Amino acid sequence: AMNALLVIFRTIHYASAVLLLGELMFMLFLAAPAAYRDGAGGAGEGARRFRKVTRWCLVAAIASGAGWLLTASTLMSSLPIGDALSGRTIGLILGNTVFGQVFALRAALLLALVAVLVILNSASTDPRRLRLRYIALVLAAAYLGSLAGVGHAIAGDDGGDFTRIVADVVHLLA
Repeated sequence: AMNALLVIFRTIHYASAVLLLGELMFMLFLAAPAAYRDGAGGAGEGARRFRKVTRWCLVAAIASGAGWLLTASTLMSSLPIGDALSGRTIGLILGNTVFGQVFALRAALLLALVAVLVILNSASTDPRRLRLRYIALVLAAAYLGSLAGVGHAIAGDDGGDFTRIVADVVHLLA
């Protein structure tokens, strides 16, 4: 049952990270700037859609990330679920495993992305919005690419050859 939960949380987490980057890329490179403004210069349908999609992606990423961490903590510790979900066990995993350290880094990237998106929604000038969109794009790409640090590529990399990890990052971003 725990392995099935892990698969579900990971799937949702990967999907939300991919959709988040995809939405930012669509907004920057495919959608015409006019799609993001109404006739009066305010937020148009494109901007409202962008906020809605990114909000749901962020909610899904946070919820599935928490579920993934809690499920992985239970599986890694081999403790009963109540004991595995203690702050001590999760702290040990976050501080003493590659999985946990990458997970903490990913949480920081997601927090930074949330902050940039909040600021972006209140930005008043087009040049500032464009800069914030590029910052958000870089953060979303780093967030997605960092999944290589908790995936199969890192698990099989015992010789210090980072070829698999780099290939996984490229694969995720593609």
